[in-house]
Amino acid sequence: MDVLAGRYRLIEPIGSGGMAEVWRARDERVGREVAVKLLHAHVHPLERERFAQEVRALAALSHPGVVAIYDLGEEEGRTYFVMELVRGGTFDRLGPFESGVEGLAILEAALEVLAALSHLHARGILHRDLTPKNILLTEEGRPKLMDFGLAYLAEATRHFTRTGYTLGTPQYMAPEQAKGVALTPAADLYAFGAVLYRTLTGRPPFEGEHDQAVLYQHVYEPPRDPIELNPALPQVLAAWLLRMLEKEPAARPQSAAQARRELAAVLEAVRAELTGSA
Repeated sequence: MDVLAGRYRLIEPIGSGGMAEVWRARDERVGREVAVKLLHAHVHPLERERFAQEVRALAALSHPGVVAIYDLGEEEGRTYFVMELVRGGTFDRLGPFESGVEGLAILEAALEVLAALSHLHARGILHRDLTPKNILLTEEGRPKLMDFGLAYLAEATRHFTRTGYTLGTPQYMAPEQAKGVALTPAADLYAFGAVLYRTLTGRPPFEGEHDQAVLYQHVYEPPRDPIELNPALPQVLAAWLLRMLEKEPAARPQSAAQARRELAAVLEAVRAELTGSA
């Protein structure tokens, strides 16, 4: 299929996963480029329905830190949705942290991500798969959350079951998610802490020869002090980052809003240190 719904002309593939492929496309009705996520034909009808339900909920979010969703449809038995095309690359390209304006820019972008997470969580939505590739940057460097294929609507999808899928990405997965227990917004905070760890240091908090080795470390091993990987990190920032990566959800900031307030204080301390006014 070259055109969906007589409107969206597929130009080139820009990504693919187990459930879907993503295309750069052109909306010929309004004359703009968009991204189209198209479910694979083999996806089970229950999964397609869950996917469509999530897209409808996410389309109602309307937040500058979340990729905008424009349309939802089905073509030749394959569900698709149309979203904003974000061109600036992935979040981790902002790193690693360096002392100066570039380092401050990472923290400012992180504040925007936490504001978007707060917006999601207030509406009962957990992302569940935050990775550097799922936080895209506009050409101006503003972050936007995307790829909610694993998002969990806390109330609306209780009657759906998930079987046969490994949810999440091991390098960024919260310990409780690795153990398969019920999740809270704290799981997204851990995952974003892992994304920030990768962005600030150039390395994820845990590495291993296979997924199970990485998941074991998330559950049982402490992460390395990020300053060991990047000595340019201020101590106050490293301490906050490790707080985001606490094994117990109750030991992390208790909400994205709280994490944002804490990081804002860290940013001011780092800025003051850089300007010599600390």
